[in-house]
Amino acid sequence: MTVPSRYPGSASDSRTGAPDTPQRPTDQLVAPDGQRVVDQAGEVAEERAAITSASHRQDTIAREERAIEPSTRFWSSRRAQVGPIIALLAGLFTLAIRTWPIAVPQGRGTVGTAWFLVATLAGALYIAGFFLADRHWRTARRVLICGGILHLLVGVLAAMVVDAQQVAPGPLSVLFDAVPAVAALVAAFLISPAPGERR
Repeated sequence: MTVPSRYPGSASDSRTGAPDTPQRPTDQLVAPDGQRVVDQAGEVAEERAAITSASHRQDTIAREERAIEPSTRFWSSRRAQVGPIIALLAGLFTLAIRTWPIAVPQGRGTVGTAWFLVATLAGALYIAGFFLADRHWRTARRVLICGGILHLLVGVLAAMVVDAQQVAPGPLSVLFDAVPAVAALVAAFLISPAPGERR
């Protein structure tokens, strides 16, 4: 009775003369230590051509997206950045003097609460106009114009009341409201559509 071999393939392979290792192609190079050498010298030119082609394709896609997508115009045109940045500065200035109304005559007296609410709304509208200018330039213009007119009207009325109550000179106190309101109106007219977008 024969005992099965622990190495089932060894006896049969030795009898049949099958090679233990696969045959190497004749075109492969072998180093002195027996390691196969991979020669990619012929593929370098093809890889460079593929990289150049992919780069040109990406540049073309980016150029087309820049011409269509409104959000890219802030990076491609410094002139387009002026309007939204002025709106942002007007909003920050309005909210700053609203937060610390001790320096503003309108923040004191009988008109303090009404002025506080309108200044808060106007500052929020200016900052909203800044964010809307990226993709909805028409809406941004309308928001800034409405906020600027409302701020200017209430600022003039508050300055008249402050002047009548002799809390502070009216022409000087109105500057706290007139400057950001006029800046917001200027920003509204400077906001323009993105390149390639119809007016």
